[in-house]
Amino acid sequence: MRGEEAAALKRGCLRLMRDEHGKVKGYELVGRIFKTRKNVDGAEHRWTVIEPVARAVLAAIRLQDYLHNSADRTEAPRDDEPLFKPALIRGVGNVQLTAHQSTVYLNYFAKECRRLAEEMAAAAPAEADRILALYHIPDEGDEPWRWRTRQLRRTLAWYIASQPFGVIAGMIQYGHASAMMFEGYAGTSQSGFRSEIEEERRLAQLSDIVEMYEDWKAGINPGGPMRSKLVAEFTSIRNKIGDLPGTVVDDRRRAKMLSNTAVTLHPGYINDCFFYADHALCLKVKGAEAQPAFTRCQPARCPNSVVARRHVLALQSCIADAETMKNGKNISPIQKHAIEAQIDIYRQLLEQVER
Repeated sequence: MRGEEAAALKRGCLRLMRDEHGKVKGYELVGRIFKTRKNVDGAEHRWTVIEPVARAVLAAIRLQDYLHNSADRTEAPRDDEPLFKPALIRGVGNVQLTAHQSTVYLNYFAKECRRLAEEMAAAAPAEADRILALYHIPDEGDEPWRWRTRQLRRTLAWYIASQPFGVIAGMIQYGHASAMMFEGYAGTSQSGFRSEIEEERRLAQLSDIVEMYEDWKAGINPGGPMRSKLVAEFTSIRNKIGDLPGTVVDDRRRAKMLSNTAVTLHPGYINDCFFYADHALCLKVKGAEAQPAFTRCQPARCPNSVVARRHVLALQSCIADAETMKNGKNISPIQKHAIEAQIDIYRQLLEQVER
């Protein structure tokens, strides 16, 4: 959601989505989008949001009610009134918060955060470095960082594209929040968010493949069934660009050579997938639009699978969790055998990277 779209929200923008039993299963915000719209009033749009967003809207309504009551106004606020208003309303023309005012208030807020961080650091000298590292907003050169609402949107796109280990859209299989955010943003072309995510995905893919290449040069080979093919590709690239010890290679040229390999890269939690549909064991139906299904991934068997150094901690964590599960109560011999088989797979993948 862009700054002007947030500013256009009304008090009654929040919708609760319920199941057939009346239980809340999700939240929507009803608002307006303006980009690429010839009509100055924009077009109605619905965003699927997570619970913290719903709580923030309710908090904004309570704050507005408090200010309304403090002003001793007799009429109650209406649902069609703006959710966010300027601090001073001088006339009909400035009832709604503008994008510029949003930026001004955002910088006021950042300035206050800086002041509080500096006060806390001064009051606790022994913890000053830690406090400033956690809460102080760094300067941009000699000037305070100038916040703009679009930076938050761009940072969110980067964050989703970079977690974990470059997983695009963030751990959708583990995070309810990520799934709903993508339903509301990446899942709709009108918001324009998808293009930003795609750009960050491309950059994340390239960053991951460069990291694998540098690890391989340093003697840390990848693991998994894709290992031999990937090493052969790295060897060919190194020979073409003359990337040998003691040789200075242009980073842009190296990145360009690796970019073709990065196109098929789909990073994952315990392994990455260099996706080729014809070889994928996870697909029930194969076609031009097919995408890897990590929930059905067989990392030790699929020809597309590769394990990198950054997966080591995740694999170690999986082994530790499986060992705990294996030694738990009420585990049948069949279940124990299945868990041990999975642990063996994790260890094989780990050994391929660590050796």
